[in-house]
This record gives sequence, C-alpha cells and structure tokens, in this order.
Amino acid sequence: MTVTEPETAYPVEPAAPRVESSPLRRTGSGLRNFIRRAPLSAFWGCIAAAIIVIAVAAPVLVPYEPLKSDFRAMSKPPNERHYFGTDQIGRDVLSRVIYGSRASLTVALGAVLFGTTLGALWGLASGYFGGRFDIVSQRIIEFLQSF
Repeated sequence: MTVTEPETAYPVEPAAPRVESSPLRRTGSGLRNFIRRAPLSAFWGCIAAAIIVIAVAAPVLVPYEPLKSDFRAMSKPPNERHYFGTDQIGRDVLSRVIYGSRASLTVALGAVLFGTTLGALWGLASGYFGGRFDIVSQRIIEFLQSF
C-alpha cells in the first residue's frame, strides 16, 4: 500500500484569529444552551430562584407582620387585603408562609453544609488512612445509603 502525493495542491487560507469572548458572554451562551436543551429544568430552576429571592427579601415584601394579630380579621377567607386569608387569631397567612420559607431555607442550607463538610472530612480520612478504615467506612456509607 502506497501513499501518493496529490498532483495539485490548493493553497490553504489561514484561519481567522480566535477572539476570546468575555466570561459574561460565555455564561450567557451556556445559559441559552441549557434553556434550549432542558426547558423544563430551566423553568423549575427559575421557580426555585424566585422562592429563594422572595424568602431573602421577606422583610421588604410581606404586607403584614407575621406574628401580629388583627382580632377584627380572625379566620377571614382570602380577599384583597389578605391574599391567603387569616388564621384563627387574625395573623396574615401569606406573611407567615413567606417568613416560614426563610426558616426552611436556613435549615436546608445548614443541612447541606453539614453533610458536605462531614462527607469531605470522612472521604479525606478514608483516602489518607486507607486499608481497613476505608473498607469499614465504605460499608457504613453503603448501609446509610440503603435507606
């Protein structure tokens, strides 16, 4: 088997110089690709981001104090003043839900940080000590993940 040289060679034009795009432009491009490829995930990601923004901005957004009672508005159904209505002692339910989301997100963030820290330390110890410690710790992790 032989390789023959082509009889005619065509000149190759040099490629255009590569222009580096800004990090913001690359992020926007990646975000557009994500929205195009997974629109449902992008939608629910926006919903989650909106919930987080509302929880963080609760002191500015809530119409009433969550613990303040209005005895004239006890057990009222949803209306133009109280969008979710009021409870048995006249507290605005919407304000309580928004402030409750702050507590829930705080607990969730704490659990994620605790789990990540514990897992990283356990993994470092398992990698450093190896041997029996690694085997036993992997069996413990498998046992915990089975639930």
